[in-house]
Parts: sequence; structure tokens; C-alpha cells
Amino acid sequence: MRCLLNLVLAVTLAAACDREATVTYNQPPAGSYTIGTRQVKIGDAIVPMEGASVTPEFFRAVGVQPILGRFFVEGDHAQQATAVAVLNHDLWRGRFDSSPAIIGRTLEVDGHPATVVGIAPRGFTLPGNTLVWTPK
Repeated sequence: MRCLLNLVLAVTLAAACDREATVTYNQPPAGSYTIGTRQVKIGDAIVPMEGASVTPEFFRAVGVQPILGRFFVEGDHAQQATAVAVLNHDLWRGRFDSSPAIIGRTLEVDGHPATVVGIAPRGFTLPGNTLVWTPK
């Protein structure tokens, strides 16, 4: 009986690990973002992708935490601040081979340098199908 219980537990755990976790996020507050196509230079190519400019409270309000690095802090939104960006998990995985070295690296976003400060968790694309976030 004990072996059967261990087998059932092992199969249940394996099945749970194989399934992707379903995570739900809060709806972003009205006015906390602006979406549009961004031109991101990756290597020698300029790649158009959906982007969002977000307010300081955006990530906190939707209830999400970065998997690497950080999200924006108040100073990132100041007019004279160094431009920063947060990348979508799939973009990071597909274009940057999931390298943690992307944090601190400068990418060109809409023709301007932006330092990558964080990676959003897998499956997080709010609003819409965002691949890159910048401060609003």
C-alpha cells in the first residue's frame, strides 16, 4: 500500500510540474500605460514590437514581480533620468538566450539607448501583448 501511495504521489507531482502554472494579474489602472509599436535594435536588425510606456505604479498595481533585475523605480520616471527598459520573458528567452547578462546592457529603443533593468515573468504581457516596457 505504501509503494502505491508513493507512486500516486510521484505521478501527481510530475503531472503538476509539467503543467504551466496559470497566473492571473490585476487589470492595469486606467491611464497607467500607453501602448504602441517600438523599434528595438537587436544586433544589426531593427525589430518592430509591441511596447508600453508605464507609470511608476503600473507593475505594483497589476501584482507582478520581475524574475530578474527590477521593475521601474520613481527616479526612472524623472525627465532627466537615464532611459531604462524591462523585457518580456519570451523576448529575453528567444532573442537573448535567457542570459542574465542582459541586465545592465544597453539596447536601442526607438532610436535612443535604454538600459535593461528587468525581465518580466513568463506569460506576463499586459497591456496587450507587450514585449518591452519603458517609463511613462
